[in-house]
Amino acid sequence: MKMARRLQVMLGLQNDPLISAMLASPNDSPFVMDIVLGRIEEQEFWVMLARRIKVNADVLNKLRHSLMSQKRLNKELADFLGGLRPRYKTAILSNAGTDARRTFTDIYGLHRVVDEMIISAEEQVAKPDDRIYQITAERLGIEPGEIVFLDDMIENVDAARRLGIRAVQFQNNAQAIAAVQNYLLGS
Repeated sequence: MKMARRLQVMLGLQNDPLISAMLASPNDSPFVMDIVLGRIEEQEFWVMLARRIKVNADVLNKLRHSLMSQKRLNKELADFLGGLRPRYKTAILSNAGTDARRTFTDIYGLHRVVDEMIISAEEQVAKPDDRIYQITAERLGIEPGEIVFLDDMIENVDAARRLGIRAVQFQNNAQAIAAVQNYLLGS
């Protein structure tokens, strides 16, 4: 959603009620959930947005791709995650649209960092639904109680904890890495 906020400011859409509602609480926005659950293709969303704000779809698409450049990757966190392998099985669990796997792979190279990428649009279930955490555990071949989960949204962290997953709410890199290491050293 950080990219969406940057786009909102860049395009002067701070007062657009639909976009503001989507950004305020993505899990409560039926439109966002349609994207995250794969009911709307991401490309379709960008075409609809271009029409709504009366901007050429190609221009909007170029802007979108420039915002998703390699520079946007949290390299410190990605390096930490990659360094956990092969001792630990790792995964990215993302509430993301239909283009996410390609973005994660082609732009960010995250397929080299983790064992699994679980993307909500592909599974048609999203955090904080229990089923997405269960899918993650199954793909990794481990029990939920063996998972250390990191997320920036407290409702996703709380849902994971209810399933017995050791969960950390991301505040910043140092805090997140220390908390994950504490869980791993305690296991």
